[in-house]
Amino acid sequence: MSILYAVPPIGNSTNAQKGPTCWYYAAKMVARCHEPWPPAGQKWISLIRKISTFIADNNQNLNNLGDQELLQAHQGFMGSAKNKTTDKVQLNSALSRTGFKALDPVYKWDLLPDSMVNPTNTQRVPMPTFIRPQDMPLPSGIKNSLSQLEGRRFDGLDQVIQLLTGQHGEKEIHFYRSQIESSFVAARKYGEQDVQASLQQFMDWKKQGFARGYLLTMLGFRGLDKLTTMDILGSTSKLDVFMKAHGPLWCGSPLSMGTVDATTVHNYTKSVGFPAYKCPLVPTSGAATHAIALCGVSVNKDCIYYRDPNFSGHVFFTDFNAFTSAFGSVLRDPNVGLMYYVKNANGGTTCQQLSN
Repeated sequence: MSILYAVPPIGNSTNAQKGPTCWYYAAKMVARCHEPWPPAGQKWISLIRKISTFIADNNQNLNNLGDQELLQAHQGFMGSAKNKTTDKVQLNSALSRTGFKALDPVYKWDLLPDSMVNPTNTQRVPMPTFIRPQDMPLPSGIKNSLSQLEGRRFDGLDQVIQLLTGQHGEKEIHFYRSQIESSFVAARKYGEQDVQASLQQFMDWKKQGFARGYLLTMLGFRGLDKLTTMDILGSTSKLDVFMKAHGPLWCGSPLSMGTVDATTVHNYTKSVGFPAYKCPLVPTSGAATHAIALCGVSVNKDCIYYRDPNFSGHVFFTDFNAFTSAFGSVLRDPNVGLMYYVKNANGGTTCQQLSN
């Protein structure tokens, strides 16, 4: 008997974790077997990951930061170049609320030529500074069309121009293109609500000693107690039964991937779309723990399958007994344990799988 889930890799450009945030990426891989990541209404978790990496990149230890230092680190990231915008654009809502008046030409006071001055009432009159016709104020029709786009995100300004061209004609939109483009700004990935939620969750997480399980529970994971964990790790058949019921598992342990043996392969390309390479799990350096995603177990081959956030582009397998022995020896560490995702918990997961 065996079960192997098609757990997806991290999905970034390198398929490798950024910073000391293996817990986040292992959770992402497991949860994506059930639904898009981050879970609905939980975008703050991505900010916590990025700020944690930002703190490490600045040679600071998250565990050593006080409340004020944590607040400064949060503010530092939000104002840094690493808080990138998306490639999308959206209407500048501040312009929309004021009727796009900021785009109107600027006037200056000047004297009209003598021939145009009323001799009985010589006065200064406003004269526009614009010279080009395309600097004329936006027509009301285009303003109305722009107002209707508020709140939407577009894949660049060309998409906006194409949409408006269909409504107003190519000649008119081309004429006012500069003002239209000035009406849009780069869209931020995170709204103010997400930013504030990430700060509050960071502070709450600190009160819990930055225990990984605290955040994962809030995201929809359920942790196993120590006795249950040791029971299902008592044999490959018990782990097989549990994983068939609950899907892939988040696993925190004192182990991370060692040297890959690319010549020893379990080829599951036809069934789940990938091969699995032999790679032992070896002790992490110092007292550190590491999180991986358990993808499956084989009773006949006496092994487990996993993805490691350090190199998530491939699935690996390792000896079951060696894994459980090292795992059980330090199970008292709060960051060592097994967790499964609550979505579809009774009936495994909807992702592709090999089961026999």
